[in-house]
Amino acid sequence: MNRNQTIAFWSMFAGFCVTATLFLHERGTISSIEASGGAAIIVASYLVVAYLIRIYVRKNPEEIDSWFR
Repeated sequence: MNRNQTIAFWSMFAGFCVTATLFLHERGTISSIEASGGAAIIVASYLVVAYLIRIYVRKNPEEIDSWFR
């Protein structure tokens, strides 16, 4: 991945993490999470989303580069 793709990936992933965490906190999910099961499910789903974002960024380099013009 080139520099623009790396910046786009981390920006999109950070935005997702902040938004999802705020949404889950608002719903009360985070306050009632147990260390073993719930946290692992949330981390696993965040990693799945990161993988999907990475696939999108790698398959669309022209579109990503157009965002930085």
